[in-house]
Amino acid sequence: MNSFGKLQEKMKEIEKESGHRGYYYKVSDALTIMICGMLYNLQTISDIHEWSKSESIRELLLKEFGIYKYPSRAQFYNLIGCINPQKFIYSLIIKTQL
Repeated sequence: MNSFGKLQEKMKEIEKESGHRGYYYKVSDALTIMICGMLYNLQTISDIHEWSKSESIRELLLKEFGIYKYPSRAQFYNLIGCINPQKFIYSLIIKTQL
């Protein structure tokens, strides 16, 4: 499994633990978008949201992750409030090293 596939799997694990349901998007997709935005050195939800609206980034997200539905800026903020930071760190970092 490539790195992109591993990232997507980790985001699905977090979705199951968070108790948040996306309205028309997958929570794992929104988390994947946020992590990719941070890897692009974007530092705010607003920056990540604007970045994810560009055509070239949407093509990349569709090609690499199969993401075609995107949360609004407010939905990104709501999602952040529902994520347990300890579970996020465990799923993303610690489990990856096991």
